[in-house]
Amino acid sequence: MGVRGNKQYETLFGIEEDVREQVTRGRDPELIERRNDHMLYRFVWYGSDRRNAYAWIVEQLSKEFYLTESTIGQIIEDSDVRLKQIRNENLNEKQIAAKFPFFKW
Repeated sequence: MGVRGNKQYETLFGIEEDVREQVTRGRDPELIERRNDHMLYRFVWYGSDRRNAYAWIVEQLSKEFYLTESTIGQIIEDSDVRLKQIRNENLNEKQIAAKFPFFKW
């Protein structure tokens, strides 16, 4: 798998062109899916507190995931079925924290 800076490393240390592995360009669809799923859990979690308005939730998600609010809105719109699945899981805070331990829930 190629990482940023890999070409400079190969040039610096004289690694031949034919030794390099093929690097695909663009974002990894699996990583995007995992990020979106995590974001949807956060959306449902924030939304479970009825005092949080949609605009506030999207603003928070924008800060947490470094995406524009319009991108987050589009992801939410495109994820209706997954949002319902997450909500129907009815996980409590402890269960969500176990699933995503790197966030404060």
